[in-house]
Amino acid sequence: MAKHNILGQKGEEEAKLYLEAHGYKIIELNWTYRHLEIDIIALKSNTLSFIEVKTRENKLYGEPYQAFTLKKQKNILVAASHYIKSHKIDFEIRFDLITIITSQPTEFIHYEDVIRPFIF
Repeated sequence: MAKHNILGQKGEEEAKLYLEAHGYKIIELNWTYRHLEIDIIALKSNTLSFIEVKTRENKLYGEPYQAFTLKKQKNILVAASHYIKSHKIDFEIRFDLITIITSQPTEFIHYEDVIRPFIF
């Protein structure tokens, strides 16, 4: 497995542990629809969160949130829309981003409600 894939898996595991410690119930990990993927789907207080995790070793190539491109956001919206319809979801929904930089000291940021879809 490529080094960046291992780093991404470690970041997703850290994010999962963080979310569980903060009262989220993990519903899905690495859920896919066709070629699209949602890293984490979690539930807390009747809100279903679709969560993208971006992990980097350092800031050499910029902040991790910069990799959360418009194309990636659109892909998450498409996948989430399919998930909502196929699972007949009747919760509030939210789109979050978790960024992790593993260099010392580790930087971990949970951004809530980062995408505002205008229609579902």
